[in-house]
Amino acid sequence: MVEAVDAHDVPLMIAYRMQTEPAIRRAKEFIDEGLLGEPIFVNGNMTEPILELVPDPDQWRLDGELSGGCAVMDIGLYPLNTARFLLDADPERVRGSVASVAPEFDDVPDEHAAFQLDFPGHVFAVCTASQNAHMASHIEVLGTEGRVRVEPAFYPWDDRALTIERGGPASTFPSSRSTRWRRSSSTSHTAC
Repeated sequence: MVEAVDAHDVPLMIAYRMQTEPAIRRAKEFIDEGLLGEPIFVNGNMTEPILELVPDPDQWRLDGELSGGCAVMDIGLYPLNTARFLLDADPERVRGSVASVAPEFDDVPDEHAAFQLDFPGHVFAVCTASQNAHMASHIEVLGTEGRVRVEPAFYPWDDRALTIERGGPASTFPSSRSTRWRRSSSTSHTAC
C-alpha cells in the first residue's frame, strides 16, 4: 500500500476518530506540555457484551474467517492506537494473551485479551479488551509528576470525562464532543 501511494503521490494516513476527540486531544496536549513529567505507564481498556449489543450469533465478529479475530481486531485497537497517539510513538515490542471461554466464541481466539506494549524510552502500556464483559472504557497515562485519564474513553455515544492530577487532588471535568478546553493554571484545568 505504501508503495502504491508513493508511486501515485497521494496521501496515506490513519483516519482514526479518537485523534479528533476533544478530551483525548487535550490529554495529549497535557502530555506534550510536560504536565505529567515523563510518561511511564499507559493503561487502556475497552470491553463490551457484544451479544447483548448485537444479538446475532452469526455476526462477523464471531466468524474467525471473516474477522481475523474478535476482541483485539475489533475493539483492542482503541486503547492500542490511542496510546500510540498520546505518546506520539510506535511500540517496539508487543506481547499478550487471549482466551475464548464462552461457547459462542468458539470460532475466534480472543473473546478476552490482554497485551503489553513496550514504547521507546521504557514507557509501558497495558491494554485489555473483551467482547464478553461489562461495558467499560478508559485510557490513562501516568507520568513522573502526574496523571491524566479519560473515562469513558472510546464509545462514540459517551460524553467523556477528563481527570488530571498533579501535585494535589485530582480534578475531573466533564466533556462532550463540543467541549473546548482552557488551561487555568499549571496544576488545574477547566472545561469551558
